[in-house]
Amino acid sequence: MTEHVIEYTPDEINNYLKPNYLVMTLLPMIYLKKINQSIKQYATFVGELLAVTWEQFTGAPKKEIAKLIGMNYAAAGAEKIVFVENEDGFTIKIVNWPNPGFMQAMGATKKVVSDFHYVWEPIGKFLGLTFELQTTETEDLLIFKK
Repeated sequence: MTEHVIEYTPDEINNYLKPNYLVMTLLPMIYLKKINQSIKQYATFVGELLAVTWEQFTGAPKKEIAKLIGMNYAAAGAEKIVFVENEDGFTIKIVNWPNPGFMQAMGATKKVVSDFHYVWEPIGKFLGLTFELQTTETEDLLIFKK
């Protein structure tokens, strides 16, 4: 028997990661909805656990914080991410996340997963920001204020 090492190109891995990251993000929420548990409470719990990992961004420029927040959505297949800075804070607009095709295939709706954005509430608080969410069927506004 001959042993062969399987190798993957960075493109092969990157093309595989996005949809899998999205699915692994969505599955807990779909499960929680199925058993009639709060997705917002789950998101807040996750945000509380992860907040300390943002310590290096305390006092960082708004654009740097927004870019990292947006990266989470880009990694999970968001089609478009826009950042707007103002004197009070900043807003990140996430367009078409989660992917409607994935949502349909998994038997879920955007309404099921919208509360997951509240993961940013405790992280924002840790960074000295308040968090507000505005959502429609095609876009989400993550609003952070001083």
